[in-house]
Amino acid sequence: MAGIMRQIDGFGRLSIPKEIRDKHGIMHGDQVEIVDRGTDILVRRADPKCLFCGGPAALRFEGKPICKVCIDALQTQKEAD
Repeated sequence: MAGIMRQIDGFGRLSIPKEIRDKHGIMHGDQVEIVDRGTDILVRRADPKCLFCGGPAALRFEGKPICKVCIDALQTQKEAD
């Protein structure tokens, strides 16, 4: 598999090609993890954390990661108001 060549800009930034972002579900505003592996650098999608509790978030609301437990708690709070 041949890699895709990219140039680091003057601010040290690197753009990830759209095809790769789409394939791995990386959206605008998502965090990525950069890992130093000796002679290699690994860039991977960070597991989204819930905006409220910090747990694993499987859902998004208006682009923000939220877990099912917190969504249920918000719904319960809304019904109580």
